[in-house]
Amino acid sequence: MVVMMKKAEAALAKNDRMTAGRHLAWVAVMGPAEDPQFKEWKAIGMKAAYAAKKGDAKVVTDSCNKCHELYKEKYRAKFGGGSKKPEEVPSQ
Repeated sequence: MVVMMKKAEAALAKNDRMTAGRHLAWVAVMGPAEDPQFKEWKAIGMKAAYAAKKGDAKVVTDSCNKCHELYKEKYRAKFGGGSKKPEEVPSQ
């Protein structure tokens, strides 16, 4: 998960909106949204993905900040600081 977030950040820094949008969409869909603790994860992530593709940096930043504010500590407590293993990724 963290790797994809970093890839999205790098793509945004290069103004590669489509790649950033794809990476953010992956984070949104492959995240723990099925877990009630993370109920807004997917919606927030998809909002960031669409904003990235449109080039709306403010919405991307606001969405990422909101998600981190709501879920960063919960995510780290449940999954640790690194990427999830494939068997831990919920099916969509």
